[in-house]
Amino acid sequence: MPSRLRTASSTYKWTMLLGMLVLGSSMSLCQKWQNLQCIENCDSPNPADKRYFEQPSLQTLQMFVGEAICLVIPAIRSLASYTNKKTSDEDRPLLSQVSSKPEKLAMRGSAWFLLAIPAVLDMAASTMVNIGMIYTPLSIFQMTRGALVLFVALLSVTVLRRRVASYQWFSVAVVIVSLILVGFGGFLKEHAEGGASTVLTSKVVVGMMFILLGLALTSLYLVIEESVVSRYELDVLTVVGVEGMFGCALLLFIATLSSVAPALVPAPVRALADLGSGVAQMVAHPRVLVLGALATLSISLFDFFGVSITLHLSATARVLTDIARTVILWAIALAVGWEALTWPASVYQVLGLLGLVAAVLTYHGVIELPSSRSRRVELVEE
Repeated sequence: MPSRLRTASSTYKWTMLLGMLVLGSSMSLCQKWQNLQCIENCDSPNPADKRYFEQPSLQTLQMFVGEAICLVIPAIRSLASYTNKKTSDEDRPLLSQVSSKPEKLAMRGSAWFLLAIPAVLDMAASTMVNIGMIYTPLSIFQMTRGALVLFVALLSVTVLRRRVASYQWFSVAVVIVSLILVGFGGFLKEHAEGGASTVLTSKVVVGMMFILLGLALTSLYLVIEESVVSRYELDVLTVVGVEGMFGCALLLFIATLSSVAPALVPAPVRALADLGSGVAQMVAHPRVLVLGALATLSISLFDFFGVSITLHLSATARVLTDIARTVILWAIALAVGWEALTWPASVYQVLGLLGLVAAVLTYHGVIELPSSRSRRVELVEE
């Protein structure tokens, strides 16, 4: 089976790659479109009176439901495997059964709850990122998410005790400068529209801070998830699905506790966990509900496509796909009128995007600096 997958046709690879690009873009697009839906005082001539759909926790629940749906595939595989096992076990030599020892542990019983730890971090991270999406334009939101390499590098050194090359630290420095350019461009545009008077009061900057906090939690979540997966024999879709189930259960528990015993839940968490009002808004506004369903479906299919193409897709292709997604989302935002190119704000934004692209490509070794090339030559000579 693995050999057949590795020799998949180029048509299959391009189809799956295109699917990841389209579905990855549609996830962010649907959620941002949800945030732009007016739910109260929509006929008011004063824009300040209008209230929009702002339910970051409910959008996190959408994500977890999409992940939980991924369990359908492993369930079908397990059922088929169990059916075939009855006949295959009878014909299998006893010697092969004794000598074949699994390299990883089987996930059984309470061990499954280890996946609840990354699920908790994923819940917090996704909620922070969704809050950031409310305050930032779609393009800046997607660009800021490119800063994940910053936290990956920091955790690689502090937690994983891995060596980060000098050219990668240079990439991290470029990421920081690029984020400053993107944030400053967003502030200039907001200020020109009569918004924030200082950087500290800028909604765009505040939104970027939430996204960066979410990315920090995401990197920690990825490290913990990697440690669990490295110890246990687990299918990737099973990991995604089980974490989705834990995330759904935890969010619903917090929402229920906030309603039944509000004194036990801190006020900020209680405000975020008000899923009831979000569901009511969805029911009252069908477009919000449809966009939520599309976002959930996109997440499910994106995870499935991502796992299906893992054996064929290089790290370079994944990085280029993420870059293409950022450009596509910005183009869509400009085309539909959500954003506009302005002087000089958009110049800073373009420079920031170019810096982020160059930094990410350099960090992953797609672009080679002279120092990284010389380092590789030294390693070969040794």
